[in-house]
Amino acid sequence: MPGQKITAQIIQANGNEKDPFGTGGTCFGDSGGSVWLDGKVVAVTSYGYTDNCRYLGGYQRVDIPVVRDWLAGFGL
Repeated sequence: MPGQKITAQIIQANGNEKDPFGTGGTCFGDSGGSVWLDGKVVAVTSYGYTDNCRYLGGYQRVDIPVVRDWLAGFGL
């Protein structure tokens, strides 16, 4: 999926709401799935924007201090 925006907290990607194969966007059950870049996890799936799972996907960044501190509490 092509990127749409990166903020201080999320990465958001565009899907294709007209794609009959559902190859874009985030869907039910995807939450917590990892987003990888150069062999490292950079985000986890957080939300999808539409009911048909073919549009925006939102991913929580894991490189920000509040998330890193939270993960450290689990020994990660």
